[in-house]
Amino acid sequence: MSETLDQARVEALVGELRKVAPFADQPQADLEWFVAQSEERRVEVGGIIVKEGAPADTMLVMLEGEFRARRESGPQDGPVFTARAGEVTGVLPFSRMKTVGVTVRAVLPTRVLAFPAALFPELFQRMPEVSQRLVGLLADRVRNVTREEQQREKLAALGKLSAGLAHELNNPSAAARRSAAALRDCLERLRVAGRSSLLGPEDCGLLAQREEEIRAALKPVEHKDEFARVEREEAIQSWLEGRGVADAWKLAPLLADANLTNTHLESFASAAGTSLGPELTRFATLLEMEPSKNILIWTRLRFRKWTSRTAWRRLSSSCTTN
Repeated sequence: MSETLDQARVEALVGELRKVAPFADQPQADLEWFVAQSEERRVEVGGIIVKEGAPADTMLVMLEGEFRARRESGPQDGPVFTARAGEVTGVLPFSRMKTVGVTVRAVLPTRVLAFPAALFPELFQRMPEVSQRLVGLLADRVRNVTREEQQREKLAALGKLSAGLAHELNNPSAAARRSAAALRDCLERLRVAGRSSLLGPEDCGLLAQREEEIRAALKPVEHKDEFARVEREEAIQSWLEGRGVADAWKLAPLLADANLTNTHLESFASAAGTSLGPELTRFATLLEMEPSKNILIWTRLRFRKWTSRTAWRRLSSSCTTN
């Protein structure tokens, strides 16, 4: 920032900077230093704050307004990122980003403080608490981006499933093949879970009782939308990871599909002990097998009905001819 910046303007910017959470409780002298090293930028609606492909060398402290960032070259269905007044974005400490992958445009009259990333080492020395908070923001950003990517992948998979469903919904043989393949996968999971479980004979009775109680209390899944389903899977995954269950990301969707509640999970865990992972996999797999088994039965009955009608028509046609 220009050395001719008057003290009144510095005080005003420091006051605005204190409204941004990571800087709220910092000493006056340190905030004045931060303002002095930063550049105040004003951008009108539609204006570009950062251009895609530019060097990633600036941290942005949002003082006013709102911007949205998205990739403007290539496919237009990519993610959109939004930042508003009071947030810190751009390049954060320890970020590995070398170039900006999106174009950032203001959607409201926007004003930011642009702090050069080259001064991060001095920032660490002068304001260590702020540095720790900025690293925390970076971790949150990585986690949020990862979650959004997972949600997009799941929605894309759901779209493919919906497209195929319309074609094969009334095809009994296709339904039977899918169910048979699903049952094969389930049987393999059951074999692996059986080999991995360390549950003793004395605990099997208690666990079997808990399973029957859970089965009796289960209700149909009623997620209001796909995002609610994803949130439930993530909550179950966190619960499993907190108890040291391996491959929690694979098991969480099965438990969410079975509609196991937190109460069900805690009840099961108290009986399964150290074999929680394998026993939960076994139980969730058995619950998953029920619909596939029913589909196979339905397909078999429908096929019998169809063959019976065909045979009767042929017999009737033969009698009429004779």
